[in-house]
Amino acid sequence: MAFMSRRNPKGKLVQRKLLSGSPASGPGNPMPEWRDLSKSDEGLTDQILVAGIDTDSTESTKQKKDRQRQLYYDAWVQLKDKEKKQKILAERRESERLERANKERMEESHRMVGEWNLKKEQQIHEERHKKPFVIPQKYRATYVRCPRETPEERRERIQALARLNHIKAQRLARQREEQEKLQERR
Repeated sequence: MAFMSRRNPKGKLVQRKLLSGSPASGPGNPMPEWRDLSKSDEGLTDQILVAGIDTDSTESTKQKKDRQRQLYYDAWVQLKDKEKKQKILAERRESERLERANKERMEESHRMVGEWNLKKEQQIHEERHKKPFVIPQKYRATYVRCPRETPEERRERIQALARLNHIKAQRLARQREEQEKLQERR
């Protein structure tokens, strides 16, 4: 069996079967065993074989093309199935990631709300149970004042308190003197 190898315009290595008796085959068996006697072709056959395909099969060219087409289609279907599975896996991973993020966000918000509620409850408890601030009697006049008084009003109020205290002190001094006089007379 004689073959002539060459490269096609695309760069693929192709082989042509040479029949015995053709000028390219050289001296050889005039009737090789692989030659079909029913065919009356001389010289090069028109069949170009791509390297790697079984040349001894008895399939017709149409059957070979159909088989090759089926192989390509099966490979394409497998590729599409693989892509679909990868896409489904990616979507599942993304949805799981989003669910985890939402769950963490919800837990964080619940924790923050719980802390805020606890702080509020503590404040309410402290306000209910704290002792009221009582101003001692002798300082009460100086502590209690108008919430929105101006500095002038405050100065006037302090001066009035000073006058009042001065008058009280004078009255107390007079009462003491009178009591001392009464005690001396007795």
